[in-house]
Amino acid sequence: MFLILLFVPGLAVSASVGLRGWARWGAAPAVSFGLIGAVSPYLDGGWLAWNIGTLALSTVLLCAIVLALRIFVVGSRPAWKPTRPQITSSGALVALAVAVSAGVGAYVVWRASQRFQAFPQWWDTTFHANAIRFIADSGNADPSALRIINFPSLESFYYPSADHALSALVVRATGIPIEAVLNVGDAVSTGVFALGLAALVVVLGGEKLTAAAVALIACVPASALYDIMVWGPLFPYVLGTAVIPSFLVALASCLRTDGSASLRSITVALSGLGLVALHPGAAFAAAVLGVLLVAQLVVSRELQARSWGALAVAVVVLLVVGFPQLRGFLAGAGGASVDWPGTTPPAEAVGHLLLQDHVRDHPQWWLLILVLLGLWSVRRQRVLTFYLVGAVVFAGLYVAAASYEGPLVAEVTRPWWNDQYRLLALATHGLVLVAGFGLANIARTVTAGLGAVLNFFRAAADDRTGRLVRGLGVVVAFLVMSVATHLFYVSANVDRVRQLYGSGPTVTADKLAAYRELARLTPPGSVTMNDPADGSPWMWAYAGVRPVFGHALMIPTETPSLNDDQRALLYGFNQMETNPVVRSAIARMDVRYVIVANGFISDGLERAPGLQDLQAVPALTKVFENRDAVIYRVPQVSP
Repeated sequence: MFLILLFVPGLAVSASVGLRGWARWGAAPAVSFGLIGAVSPYLDGGWLAWNIGTLALSTVLLCAIVLALRIFVVGSRPAWKPTRPQITSSGALVALAVAVSAGVGAYVVWRASQRFQAFPQWWDTTFHANAIRFIADSGNADPSALRIINFPSLESFYYPSADHALSALVVRATGIPIEAVLNVGDAVSTGVFALGLAALVVVLGGEKLTAAAVALIACVPASALYDIMVWGPLFPYVLGTAVIPSFLVALASCLRTDGSASLRSITVALSGLGLVALHPGAAFAAAVLGVLLVAQLVVSRELQARSWGALAVAVVVLLVVGFPQLRGFLAGAGGASVDWPGTTPPAEAVGHLLLQDHVRDHPQWWLLILVLLGLWSVRRQRVLTFYLVGAVVFAGLYVAAASYEGPLVAEVTRPWWNDQYRLLALATHGLVLVAGFGLANIARTVTAGLGAVLNFFRAAADDRTGRLVRGLGVVVAFLVMSVATHLFYVSANVDRVRQLYGSGPTVTADKLAAYRELARLTPPGSVTMNDPADGSPWMWAYAGVRPVFGHALMIPTETPSLNDDQRALLYGFNQMETNPVVRSAIARMDVRYVIVANGFISDGLERAPGLQDLQAVPALTKVFENRDAVIYRVPQVSP
């Protein structure tokens, strides 16, 4: 279901503007997210609610509008009679490589997450899980509505919701638990990444062999996707970075087309909006790469006059259709005021990039060997020069964030929260490309060797035998690579992703039992007081019980964004018998129960001041207790 919702809307819109083949499939994920981003701000759960029906209706309406423009304005009538797709051996090779890479990436997450059933344990998980629950239950996909999770009175709140909105549809349609949907989203990201890169190589005129090799390498590096699956965990950013090549496919298809560029600008606008609606860090990165692609086409004199008009149309469509998303996006364009310490020596940071051992003891040596082999043919792959230049830019920003301090470093890395993990993931895109070049070089060498052996025994080979030899050479090269890397470093990458899961401390079986008990006890419309740092925000996503705090807090940095009632409870709930301000907050919020759980979401955290020593508050009645959680009944009070 996740893949259907991810691809079908984008495929339909891409087909309506005339994209074909790899361009259509490559652009589809970004276009789908763009369509979600375009309509979600207007679906607030009232008479227009977010569901599969409204997504389908939006897709049909947009396709009808595009087809009308295509027929009556552009004068290009689509071919209604379906044509039989031309399947070539080289195209099949690329498809097979994408499928293998997608399978490897999905297997890594499937195995690490205990068949998608394990609960992600770390900081950001509760926000994303509760966002999905809120949208699924309310039908409200407006990004600003997500303030209800932790900052219900913060009118300026904005968080992109496209990933959560799509996941909410999966939850509503299938009933799959939210933790499983989060894991599935991670699992499909490698396939989306591989497909986008392969399609980009093909659309830009690169060799199919190079496209296949790049797609196959996409599932290997630890820092491209697997590290950011654990760090945070950054669910929307994982999908966002995976979708960046999809946006570039749409842009390249528009700028290099021989047909109507103006119509294809619609997919450029939607795919750009899709990244904005996924994650601002991914959108900024895509903008950098997009500018570099345009610059490359200008230098190579491939950019025609009408392409500039298409770009202008794309910008206008993006501004008009995506205004609600862009307004929230630009309001927080500078990123959060976070400054992680830069303590890694620059040479060591570069080594982490090349060896993909940022947080592990086992470098990916064979990937580095492929990179070194690929450097010999970088000049032959000029169509991807812009991407390699962009990767060097992100590598420089990564080293700056990892190794240096100061206002300049903080400013230039602000769109990525001064976070070396996010920047390292973007820099690794270049590593994937160059390693793919290296793998393609090996395949060519093996093929040439087999051809020489064949020619030694036979004076000439017919075309069929030649194709067989080329295919055999590619297969041999790919098999050698898979064996050398211990099946694409699957085991090492599983171990890395597995660090996100476990039996605690954030989520344990006993905590889940307590949440189920809360679901039985709490009356509709009430909320449950909780500590934002002990994992209890999971009660909403897991059991449908709304907490006072739906996500972990950075105290005291974020406490000014809380409303007065939340602050009163956070710091003084245990004073309910003596503090009238606390009693008023309890009454207004309709707090009926309070839960205190063992274990915290991160090391170094302590119990919230207002939840300390609750056993000494006579007014509270203990109604449930196990090894990891205690639930108290809160007496009804008047303001």
